Amino acid sequence: MNLLPGWVVRLTVIVTLVAAVCAGAAWFVHSQREMGREQGRAEIRAEWTAAKLAESESNAKETKRRVERQEENQRAQNEELAAARRDADRARVAVNRVRSDHETAARQWRRALADSPTRADLEAAATAIGVCTELLGRARERDRIVSTYSTAARAAGLKCERDYESLRTEP
Repeated sequence: MNLLPGWVVRLTVIVTLVAAVCAGAAWFVHSQREMGREQGRAEIRAEWTAAKLAESESNAKETKRRVERQEENQRAQNEELAAARRDADRARVAVNRVRSDHETAARQWRRALADSPTRADLEAAATAIGVCTELLGRARERDRIVSTYSTAARAAGLKCERDYESLRTEP
């Protein structure tokens, strides 16, 4: 036994069907929008990832360029220091030769002054010659030390300047 008239049942079924169709349509529209949003997010992520990748590659290239320049600068400094060492070695040989020449000259003067009329003249001249020879030798040795130090400091300063310029300027 049916408590509701037939038209009410039919109306209820129709309303239920319309509600179901509306709910289905709403769900479909909602899912389409979500798919669109998710696709948009994926595209944004892909663009962002590509941009970050490009930026990382650019940073890696710049870092490599800077490291290569600093290595070139280090090689240049090493060459300058090697040249300074060679110059210092030549100077040391020259100092030793001059010292030897002065010692030879001092001996010759001592012999020449051995015939001096007084022993005091001989001793005074020999002492003066010895002092002059020693002072000249010390002065040349100090000159070599200062020259070596200043050459090394100059090479280090030039390397520092080249490193700075390579970091500051674009290729």
